[in-house]
Amino acid sequence: MKKLLLIVILAAVVLPLGLNWYFTREIRQQLDRAASAVSFFGSLTYDSVRLSPRGAIHINNLAFFPRGNSGQGIEARRIAFQTGSLGALLSLERNLEAGRLPEELGVGIEGMQFSLGSLPPSQGAGMGPSGGGQPASAGLGFAAAGCQRRRSFSVDDFIDMDYFVIQADVEANYRFMEQGLQLRQFVQTRSAGIGAVDFELVVDLNASSLELMEVMGALQRADLNSFTFDYEDLGFYPRMLQFCARRMDMDRDTYIDHHVNAWAEQWAQLGSRPSTALIEAYRRFVRSPDRLSATSRAVYNVDLEMLGEYSLAQFFERMETQISFGNRVPIRVEVEAAASSEPLPDAEPGSPAPAPVEPATPVASDAIDDPLSMSAEQRRAMIERRRAAAEAAAAERVQAQWLEAETTDAALVALVDRPVRIELDSGRRFIGRLERFDDDQLHIRFVSDSGFYVRPVARNQVTNIAVRSGVP
Repeated sequence: MKKLLLIVILAAVVLPLGLNWYFTREIRQQLDRAASAVSFFGSLTYDSVRLSPRGAIHINNLAFFPRGNSGQGIEARRIAFQTGSLGALLSLERNLEAGRLPEELGVGIEGMQFSLGSLPPSQGAGMGPSGGGQPASAGLGFAAAGCQRRRSFSVDDFIDMDYFVIQADVEANYRFMEQGLQLRQFVQTRSAGIGAVDFELVVDLNASSLELMEVMGALQRADLNSFTFDYEDLGFYPRMLQFCARRMDMDRDTYIDHHVNAWAEQWAQLGSRPSTALIEAYRRFVRSPDRLSATSRAVYNVDLEMLGEYSLAQFFERMETQISFGNRVPIRVEVEAAASSEPLPDAEPGSPAPAPVEPATPVASDAIDDPLSMSAEQRRAMIERRRAAAEAAAAERVQAQWLEAETTDAALVALVDRPVRIELDSGRRFIGRLERFDDDQLHIRFVSDSGFYVRPVARNQVTNIAVRSGVP
Protein backbone atom coordinates (compact mmCIF):
# COMPACT_ATOMS: atom_id res chain seq x y z
CA MET A 1 0.00 0.00 0.00
CA LYS A 2 2.83 2.38 0.91
CA LYS A 3 4.58 1.50 -2.33
CA LEU A 4 1.46 2.26 -4.38
CA LEU A 5 1.00 5.56 -2.56
CA LEU A 6 4.62 6.48 -3.25
CA ILE A 7 4.17 5.69 -6.96
CA VAL A 8 1.06 7.91 -7.12
CA ILE A 9 2.89 10.79 -5.43
CA LEU A 10 5.87 10.47 -7.74
CA ALA A 11 3.60 10.34 -10.80
CA ALA A 12 1.73 13.45 -9.62
CA VAL A 13 5.04 15.31 -9.39
CA VAL A 14 7.00 13.86 -12.28
CA LEU A 15 4.23 13.84 -14.92
CA PRO A 16 3.52 17.63 -14.85
CA LEU A 17 7.25 18.36 -14.81
CA GLY A 18 7.79 16.05 -17.77
CA LEU A 19 4.94 17.57 -19.74
CA ASN A 20 6.17 21.07 -18.97
CA TRP A 21 9.68 20.17 -20.12
CA TYR A 22 8.47 18.50 -23.33
CA PHE A 23 6.05 21.20 -24.52
CA THR A 24 8.19 24.17 -23.50
CA ARG A 25 11.17 22.62 -25.27
CA GLU A 26 9.12 22.18 -28.46
CA ILE A 27 7.87 25.78 -28.37
CA ARG A 28 11.36 27.16 -27.65
CA GLN A 29 12.74 25.24 -30.61
CA GLN A 30 10.03 26.65 -32.89
CA LEU A 31 10.67 30.19 -31.61
CA ASP A 32 14.40 29.83 -32.12
CA ARG A 33 13.83 28.65 -35.69
CA ALA A 34 11.50 31.60 -36.30
CA ALA A 35 14.07 34.02 -34.86
CA SER A 36 16.70 32.62 -37.20
CA ALA A 37 14.36 32.83 -40.21
CA VAL A 38 13.52 36.53 -39.65
CA SER A 39 17.00 37.61 -38.53
CA PHE A 40 17.56 39.38 -41.87
CA PHE A 41 14.51 41.58 -41.20
CA GLY A 42 14.97 42.15 -37.47
CA SER A 43 15.37 40.52 -34.08
CA LEU A 44 12.81 38.21 -32.43
CA THR A 45 13.34 37.68 -28.70
CA TYR A 46 11.50 36.15 -25.72
CA ASP A 47 12.21 35.56 -22.04
CA SER A 48 10.64 32.21 -21.16
CA VAL A 49 8.03 29.59 -22.03
CA ARG A 50 5.73 28.07 -19.39
CA LEU A 51 2.94 25.48 -19.27
CA SER A 52 -0.08 26.26 -17.08
CA PRO A 53 -2.06 23.54 -15.21
CA ARG A 54 -5.08 24.31 -17.45
CA GLY A 55 -3.29 23.40 -20.65
CA ALA A 56 -2.19 26.89 -21.76
CA ILE A 57 1.27 27.56 -23.16
CA HIS A 58 2.62 30.96 -22.09
CA ILE A 59 5.34 32.81 -24.00
CA ASN A 60 6.61 35.71 -21.88
CA ASN A 61 8.00 39.03 -23.12
CA LEU A 62 7.95 38.25 -26.83
CA ALA A 63 9.26 41.12 -28.99
CA PHE A 64 10.15 41.81 -32.60
CA PHE A 65 12.25 44.82 -33.57
CA PRO A 66 12.69 45.50 -37.31
CA ARG A 67 16.13 46.50 -38.51
CA GLY A 68 16.82 50.22 -38.59
CA ASN A 69 13.82 51.22 -36.43
CA SER A 70 15.81 52.47 -33.43
CA GLY A 71 14.30 50.03 -30.93
CA GLN A 72 10.71 50.56 -32.12
CA GLY A 73 8.82 47.34 -32.69
CA ILE A 74 6.04 45.09 -31.43
CA GLU A 75 6.15 43.74 -27.88
CA ALA A 76 3.83 41.50 -25.85
CA ARG A 77 4.13 40.84 -22.15
CA ARG A 78 2.53 37.42 -22.58
CA ILE A 79 1.09 35.31 -25.37
CA ALA A 80 -1.01 32.35 -24.25
CA PHE A 81 -2.16 29.48 -26.47
CA GLN A 82 -5.23 28.02 -24.75
CA THR A 83 -6.50 24.48 -25.33
CA GLY A 84 -9.09 24.35 -22.52
CA SER A 85 -7.50 21.57 -20.47
CA LEU A 86 -4.32 19.60 -19.98
CA GLY A 87 -5.93 16.60 -21.67
CA ALA A 88 -6.79 18.70 -24.73
CA LEU A 89 -3.19 19.89 -24.88
CA LEU A 90 -1.95 16.28 -24.80
CA SER A 91 -4.22 15.38 -27.75
CA LEU A 92 -3.55 18.57 -29.74
CA GLU A 93 -0.45 17.37 -31.56
CA ARG A 94 -2.03 13.99 -32.30
CA ASN A 95 -5.18 15.56 -33.68
CA LEU A 96 -3.28 17.95 -35.94
CA GLU A 97 -1.10 15.17 -37.32
CA ALA A 98 -4.28 13.17 -38.07
CA GLY A 99 -5.86 16.14 -39.88
CA ARG A 100 -8.43 16.71 -37.15
CA LEU A 101 -9.18 20.12 -35.64
CA PRO A 102 -9.31 20.47 -31.84
CA GLU A 103 -12.76 21.11 -30.38
CA GLU A 104 -11.61 24.44 -28.98
CA LEU A 105 -8.54 26.60 -29.28
CA GLY A 106 -7.69 30.15 -28.38
CA VAL A 107 -4.92 32.70 -28.19
CA GLY A 108 -4.57 35.56 -25.73
CA ILE A 109 -2.15 38.49 -25.97
CA GLU A 110 -1.55 40.54 -22.84
CA GLY A 111 0.28 43.85 -22.76
CA MET A 112 0.84 44.17 -26.49
CA GLN A 113 2.26 47.51 -27.56
CA PHE A 114 3.76 48.91 -30.73
CA SER A 115 4.78 52.31 -32.01
CA LEU A 116 2.90 53.63 -35.03
CA GLY A 117 6.18 55.17 -36.14
CA SER A 118 7.54 51.65 -36.68
CA LEU A 119 4.91 50.87 -39.33
CA PRO A 120 5.67 51.29 -43.05
CA PRO A 121 5.18 54.78 -44.54
CA SER A 122 1.72 55.71 -45.84
CA GLN A 123 0.99 54.54 -49.35
CA GLY A 124 -1.96 56.75 -50.29
CA ALA A 125 -4.83 54.24 -49.98
CA GLY A 126 -6.78 55.70 -47.12
CA MET A 127 -8.55 58.63 -48.76
CA GLY A 128 -10.27 59.67 -51.90
CA PRO A 129 -8.98 62.26 -54.34
CA SER A 130 -8.48 64.83 -51.61
CA GLY A 131 -5.56 63.18 -49.86
CA GLY A 132 -3.47 60.12 -49.04
CA GLY A 133 -2.57 57.76 -46.26
CA GLN A 134 -2.28 54.09 -45.47
CA PRO A 135 -5.50 52.71 -43.96
CA ALA A 136 -5.09 51.78 -40.32
CA SER A 137 -8.34 49.81 -40.31
CA ALA A 138 -11.01 49.35 -42.96
CA GLY A 139 -13.49 48.78 -40.11
CA LEU A 140 -13.31 52.46 -39.24
CA GLY A 141 -14.90 53.51 -42.53
CA PHE A 142 -18.18 54.60 -40.92
CA ALA A 143 -16.35 56.59 -38.23
CA ALA A 144 -14.42 58.42 -40.98
CA ALA A 145 -17.61 59.49 -42.80
CA GLY A 146 -17.49 63.17 -43.73
CA CYS A 147 -13.84 63.64 -42.76
CA GLN A 148 -12.43 65.05 -46.02
CA ARG A 149 -13.83 62.10 -47.99
CA ARG A 150 -11.70 59.59 -46.10
CA ARG A 151 -12.56 55.93 -46.60
CA SER A 152 -10.82 55.11 -43.32
CA PHE A 153 -8.18 56.57 -41.04
CA SER A 154 -4.52 56.17 -41.97
CA VAL A 155 -1.56 55.57 -39.70
CA ASP A 156 -0.63 59.24 -40.16
CA ASP A 157 -4.14 60.24 -39.06
CA PHE A 158 -3.79 58.23 -35.85
CA ILE A 159 -0.47 59.90 -35.14
CA ASP A 160 -2.14 63.29 -35.66
CA MET A 161 -4.74 62.19 -33.09
CA ASP A 162 -1.84 61.72 -30.62
CA TYR A 163 -1.82 57.94 -30.85
CA PHE A 164 1.92 57.29 -30.94
CA VAL A 165 2.11 54.00 -29.03
CA ILE A 166 -0.83 51.59 -29.19
CA GLN A 167 -1.38 49.37 -26.15
CA ALA A 168 -3.88 46.52 -26.30
CA ASP A 169 -4.98 43.18 -24.89
CA VAL A 170 -6.46 40.68 -27.34
CA GLU A 171 -8.21 37.35 -26.88
CA ALA A 172 -9.62 35.15 -29.65
CA ASN A 173 -10.97 31.63 -29.54
CA TYR A 174 -13.30 29.22 -31.24
CA ARG A 175 -15.29 26.21 -30.08
CA PHE A 176 -17.07 23.48 -32.02
CA MET A 177 -20.37 22.56 -30.43
CA GLU A 178 -21.84 19.05 -30.60
CA GLN A 179 -19.01 17.63 -32.69
CA GLY A 180 -19.25 20.16 -35.49
CA LEU A 181 -22.96 20.97 -35.67
CA GLN A 182 -22.22 24.56 -34.64
CA LEU A 183 -19.16 26.83 -34.54
CA ARG A 184 -18.78 29.69 -32.08
CA GLN A 185 -16.03 32.30 -32.48
CA PHE A 186 -15.21 35.00 -29.96
CA VAL A 187 -12.86 37.98 -30.19
CA GLN A 188 -12.19 40.50 -27.43
CA THR A 189 -9.89 43.50 -27.71
CA ARG A 190 -9.18 46.37 -25.37
CA SER A 191 -7.01 49.25 -26.58
CA ALA A 192 -6.06 51.93 -24.07
CA GLY A 193 -7.35 55.35 -25.11
CA ILE A 194 -9.25 53.88 -28.08
CA GLY A 195 -11.96 51.36 -27.23
CA ALA A 196 -12.95 47.86 -26.12
CA VAL A 197 -14.70 45.41 -28.46
CA ASP A 198 -16.40 42.08 -27.74
CA PHE A 199 -17.58 40.13 -30.78
CA GLU A 200 -19.15 36.67 -30.91
CA LEU A 201 -20.23 34.85 -34.05
CA VAL A 202 -22.34 31.68 -34.19
CA VAL A 203 -22.42 29.60 -37.38
CA ASP A 204 -24.59 26.55 -38.08
CA LEU A 205 -21.88 24.32 -39.53
CA ASN A 206 -23.55 20.89 -39.65
CA ALA A 207 -20.22 19.11 -40.11
CA SER A 208 -20.32 15.34 -39.65
CA SER A 209 -16.88 15.32 -37.97
CA LEU A 210 -13.98 17.61 -37.08
CA GLU A 211 -11.77 16.29 -39.87
CA LEU A 212 -10.13 19.27 -41.57
CA MET A 213 -11.49 18.53 -45.04
CA GLU A 214 -14.98 17.89 -43.67
CA VAL A 215 -14.98 21.21 -41.79
CA MET A 216 -13.69 23.10 -44.85
CA GLY A 217 -16.49 21.61 -46.95
CA ALA A 218 -19.08 22.34 -44.27
CA LEU A 219 -18.01 25.99 -44.14
CA GLN A 220 -19.04 26.33 -47.79
CA ARG A 221 -22.55 25.17 -46.80
CA ALA A 222 -22.71 26.94 -43.43
CA ASP A 223 -25.48 29.30 -42.32
CA LEU A 224 -25.03 32.41 -40.22
CA ASN A 225 -26.95 31.87 -36.98
CA SER A 226 -26.32 34.99 -34.88
CA PHE A 227 -23.74 37.50 -33.74
CA THR A 228 -23.28 39.97 -30.89
CA PHE A 229 -21.13 43.08 -30.90
CA ASP A 230 -20.29 45.37 -28.02
CA TYR A 231 -18.13 48.50 -28.24
CA GLU A 232 -17.09 50.71 -25.34
CA ASP A 233 -15.46 53.99 -26.27
CA LEU A 234 -12.29 54.69 -24.28
CA GLY A 235 -11.38 57.96 -25.95
CA PHE A 236 -11.39 57.40 -29.71
CA TYR A 237 -14.52 59.35 -30.66
CA PRO A 238 -13.56 62.59 -28.85
CA ARG A 239 -10.12 62.55 -30.50
CA MET A 240 -11.60 61.65 -33.89
CA LEU A 241 -14.16 64.46 -33.70
CA GLN A 242 -11.49 67.00 -32.75
CA PHE A 243 -9.21 65.80 -35.56
CA CYS A 244 -11.91 65.85 -38.27
CA ALA A 245 -13.49 69.11 -37.12
CA ARG A 246 -10.07 70.73 -37.45
CA ARG A 247 -9.58 69.23 -40.93
CA MET A 248 -13.03 70.43 -42.02
CA ASP A 249 -12.60 73.87 -40.40
CA MET A 250 -15.75 73.40 -38.34
CA ASP A 251 -16.56 73.66 -34.68
CA ARG A 252 -17.36 70.42 -32.87
CA ASP A 253 -21.17 70.69 -32.95
CA THR A 254 -21.23 71.63 -36.63
CA TYR A 255 -18.95 68.74 -37.52
CA ILE A 256 -21.06 66.27 -35.52
CA ASP A 257 -24.12 67.16 -37.60
CA HIS A 258 -22.04 66.95 -40.78
CA HIS A 259 -20.55 63.59 -39.74
CA VAL A 260 -23.90 62.03 -38.82
CA ASN A 261 -25.45 63.00 -42.17
CA ALA A 262 -22.39 61.70 -44.00
CA TRP A 263 -22.67 58.52 -41.91
CA ALA A 264 -26.27 58.08 -43.06
CA GLU A 265 -25.25 58.77 -46.66
CA GLN A 266 -22.56 56.10 -46.40
CA TRP A 267 -25.29 53.54 -45.79
CA ALA A 268 -26.77 54.65 -49.11
CA GLN A 269 -23.45 53.94 -50.84
CA LEU A 270 -23.97 50.33 -49.67
CA GLY A 271 -27.53 50.19 -51.01
CA SER A 272 -29.51 51.07 -47.87
CA ARG A 273 -30.80 53.97 -45.81
CA PRO A 274 -31.16 53.80 -42.01
CA SER A 275 -34.33 54.82 -40.22
CA THR A 276 -34.64 58.22 -38.59
CA ALA A 277 -34.70 56.58 -35.15
CA LEU A 278 -31.35 54.90 -35.80
CA ILE A 279 -29.77 58.11 -37.13
CA GLU A 280 -30.86 60.11 -34.10
CA ALA A 281 -29.66 57.40 -31.72
CA TYR A 282 -26.24 57.47 -33.38
CA ARG A 283 -26.21 61.27 -33.15
CA ARG A 284 -26.72 61.03 -29.37
CA PHE A 285 -23.92 58.48 -29.15
CA VAL A 286 -21.47 60.70 -31.06
CA ARG A 287 -22.26 63.68 -28.87
CA SER A 288 -21.62 61.64 -25.72
CA PRO A 289 -19.75 58.43 -26.64
CA ASP A 290 -20.15 55.57 -24.20
CA ARG A 291 -21.29 52.09 -25.28
CA LEU A 292 -22.71 50.65 -28.48
CA SER A 293 -24.17 47.13 -28.53
CA ALA A 294 -25.74 45.07 -31.29
CA THR A 295 -27.41 41.67 -31.30
CA SER A 296 -28.49 39.89 -34.45
CA ARG A 297 -30.03 36.51 -35.24
CA ALA A 298 -31.19 34.90 -38.45
CA VAL A 299 -34.94 34.89 -38.99
CA TYR A 300 -34.48 32.39 -41.82
CA ASN A 301 -31.70 30.72 -43.78
CA VAL A 302 -28.65 32.98 -44.24
CA ASP A 303 -26.11 31.12 -46.35
CA LEU A 304 -22.59 32.41 -45.77
CA GLU A 305 -21.86 32.08 -49.49
CA MET A 306 -24.73 34.49 -50.21
CA LEU A 307 -23.55 37.30 -47.94
CA GLY A 308 -21.65 39.01 -50.73
CA GLU A 309 -24.87 39.20 -52.76
CA TYR A 310 -26.82 41.13 -50.12
CA SER A 311 -27.20 44.85 -49.74
CA LEU A 312 -27.42 46.08 -46.16
CA ALA A 313 -31.21 46.28 -46.53
CA GLN A 314 -31.39 42.66 -47.69
CA PHE A 315 -29.04 41.56 -44.90
CA PHE A 316 -31.15 43.16 -42.18
CA GLU A 317 -34.27 41.60 -43.66
CA ARG A 318 -32.67 38.22 -43.02
CA MET A 319 -30.99 39.06 -39.72
CA GLU A 320 -33.18 40.49 -36.96
CA THR A 321 -30.83 43.09 -35.50
CA GLN A 322 -31.13 45.48 -32.59
CA ILE A 323 -28.70 48.23 -31.61
CA SER A 324 -28.47 49.85 -28.21
CA PHE A 325 -26.57 53.07 -27.52
CA GLY A 326 -25.60 53.42 -23.88
CA ASN A 327 -28.17 51.87 -21.57
CA ARG A 328 -31.12 52.91 -23.72
CA VAL A 329 -33.84 50.61 -25.04
CA PRO A 330 -32.55 48.70 -28.12
CA ILE A 331 -33.64 49.96 -31.53
CA ARG A 332 -34.43 47.47 -34.24
CA VAL A 333 -32.38 48.09 -37.38
CA GLU A 334 -34.83 48.73 -40.20
CA VAL A 335 -33.48 50.09 -43.44
CA GLU A 336 -34.94 51.03 -46.78
CA ALA A 337 -33.33 49.81 -49.97
CA ALA A 338 -31.62 52.65 -51.82
CA ALA A 339 -29.82 52.79 -55.15
CA SER A 340 -26.07 53.18 -54.79
CA SER A 341 -24.70 56.57 -55.72
CA GLU A 342 -21.34 58.26 -56.06
CA PRO A 343 -19.89 59.71 -52.86
CA LEU A 344 -21.07 63.24 -52.28
CA PRO A 345 -18.49 66.06 -51.97
CA ASP A 346 -17.93 67.41 -48.47
CA ALA A 347 -20.44 70.07 -47.53
CA GLU A 348 -19.26 73.57 -46.79
CA PRO A 349 -19.59 74.62 -43.15
CA GLY A 350 -23.18 75.58 -42.42
CA SER A 351 -24.66 74.13 -45.61
CA PRO A 352 -27.76 71.92 -45.22
CA ALA A 353 -27.21 68.18 -45.32
CA PRO A 354 -29.57 65.79 -47.15
CA ALA A 355 -32.54 64.77 -45.05
CA PRO A 356 -32.70 61.15 -43.95
CA VAL A 357 -35.19 58.93 -45.72
CA GLU A 358 -37.97 57.46 -43.62
CA PRO A 359 -38.04 53.65 -43.52
CA ALA A 360 -40.46 51.88 -45.81
CA THR A 361 -41.87 49.94 -42.86
CA PRO A 362 -42.99 52.14 -39.94
CA VAL A 363 -40.98 51.54 -36.80
CA ALA A 364 -43.29 53.29 -34.36
CA SER A 365 -45.31 50.24 -33.35
CA ASP A 366 -42.33 48.10 -32.33
CA ALA A 367 -40.06 50.99 -31.34
CA ILE A 368 -42.39 52.00 -28.50
CA ASP A 369 -42.76 48.40 -27.30
CA ASP A 370 -40.66 47.88 -24.21
CA PRO A 371 -39.63 44.20 -24.14
CA LEU A 372 -38.86 44.49 -20.45
CA SER A 373 -42.50 45.32 -19.69
CA MET A 374 -43.91 42.44 -21.73
CA SER A 375 -44.80 38.97 -20.59
CA ALA A 376 -42.98 36.03 -22.16
CA GLU A 377 -46.05 35.28 -24.31
CA GLN A 378 -46.25 38.89 -25.54
CA ARG A 379 -42.55 38.88 -26.42
CA ARG A 380 -42.93 35.65 -28.37
CA ALA A 381 -45.93 37.09 -30.23
CA MET A 382 -43.98 40.28 -31.06
CA ILE A 383 -41.03 38.26 -32.36
CA GLU A 384 -43.32 36.10 -34.49
CA ARG A 385 -45.00 39.21 -35.96
CA ARG A 386 -41.60 40.61 -36.83
CA ARG A 387 -40.43 37.32 -38.25
CA ALA A 388 -43.51 36.93 -40.45
CA ALA A 389 -43.29 40.52 -41.70
CA ALA A 390 -39.57 40.19 -42.46
CA GLU A 391 -40.05 36.89 -44.29
CA ALA A 392 -42.93 38.25 -46.37
CA ALA A 393 -41.06 41.43 -47.29
CA ALA A 394 -37.88 39.55 -48.12
CA ALA A 395 -39.70 36.91 -50.17
CA GLU A 396 -41.46 39.60 -52.20
CA ARG A 397 -38.23 41.45 -52.94
CA VAL A 398 -36.27 38.29 -53.73
CA GLN A 399 -39.00 36.99 -56.03
CA ALA A 400 -38.87 40.22 -58.02
CA GLN A 401 -35.11 39.93 -58.52
CA TRP A 402 -34.98 36.37 -59.86
CA LEU A 403 -36.60 34.88 -62.96
CA GLU A 404 -37.01 31.13 -63.19
CA ALA A 405 -35.27 29.44 -66.10
CA GLU A 406 -35.35 26.02 -67.69
CA THR A 407 -32.59 23.49 -67.15
CA THR A 408 -32.38 22.36 -70.78
CA ASP A 409 -29.09 22.73 -72.65
CA ALA A 410 -30.61 25.37 -74.93
CA ALA A 411 -31.75 27.47 -71.94
CA LEU A 412 -28.46 27.07 -70.07
CA VAL A 413 -26.45 28.39 -73.03
CA ALA A 414 -28.05 31.82 -72.48
CA LEU A 415 -27.21 31.72 -68.76
CA VAL A 416 -23.46 31.16 -69.08
CA ASP A 417 -21.50 33.88 -67.22
CA ARG A 418 -24.70 35.32 -65.71
CA PRO A 419 -25.67 35.37 -61.99
CA VAL A 420 -27.82 32.33 -61.23
CA ARG A 421 -29.51 30.91 -58.15
CA ILE A 422 -29.40 27.11 -57.86
CA GLU A 423 -31.74 25.20 -55.54
CA LEU A 424 -31.00 21.53 -54.80
CA ASP A 425 -33.26 18.69 -53.75
CA SER A 426 -31.49 18.74 -50.36
CA GLY A 427 -32.87 22.24 -49.72
CA ARG A 428 -29.51 23.96 -50.17
CA ARG A 429 -29.28 27.11 -52.26
CA PHE A 430 -26.28 28.64 -54.04
CA ILE A 431 -25.78 31.95 -55.81
CA GLY A 432 -22.95 32.49 -58.28
CA ARG A 433 -22.24 32.76 -61.99
CA LEU A 434 -22.69 29.85 -64.34
CA GLU A 435 -19.16 29.14 -65.57
CA ARG A 436 -20.05 26.23 -67.88
CA PHE A 437 -22.11 23.04 -67.96
CA ASP A 438 -21.90 19.51 -69.29
CA ASP A 439 -24.19 16.48 -69.36
CA ASP A 440 -23.79 15.73 -65.65
CA GLN A 441 -22.81 18.95 -63.88
CA LEU A 442 -23.27 22.70 -63.65
CA HIS A 443 -20.06 24.55 -62.77
CA ILE A 444 -20.82 27.60 -60.62
CA ARG A 445 -18.24 30.36 -60.06
CA PHE A 446 -18.15 31.99 -56.60
CA VAL A 447 -16.20 35.07 -55.54
CA SER A 448 -13.70 34.66 -52.70
CA ASP A 449 -11.09 36.83 -50.98
CA SER A 450 -8.36 35.45 -53.22
CA GLY A 451 -10.35 35.85 -56.45
CA PHE A 452 -12.89 33.16 -57.30
CA TYR A 453 -13.39 29.41 -57.29
CA VAL A 454 -15.58 27.06 -59.33
CA ARG A 455 -17.81 24.44 -57.71
CA PRO A 456 -19.49 21.59 -59.60
CA VAL A 457 -23.17 20.84 -58.90
CA ALA A 458 -24.80 17.62 -60.10
CA ARG A 459 -27.60 18.40 -62.57
CA ASN A 460 -29.80 15.60 -61.26
CA GLN A 461 -29.83 17.32 -57.83
CA VAL A 462 -31.04 20.69 -59.19
CA THR A 463 -34.72 21.33 -58.55
CA ASN A 464 -34.81 24.97 -59.63
CA ILE A 465 -32.60 27.47 -61.43
CA ALA A 466 -33.23 31.22 -61.70
CA VAL A 467 -31.35 34.10 -63.32
CA ARG A 468 -30.84 37.52 -61.76
CA SER A 469 -33.00 40.07 -63.57
CA GLY A 470 -31.33 43.25 -64.82
CA VAL A 471 -27.79 41.97 -64.18
CA PRO A 472 -25.63 41.01 -67.19
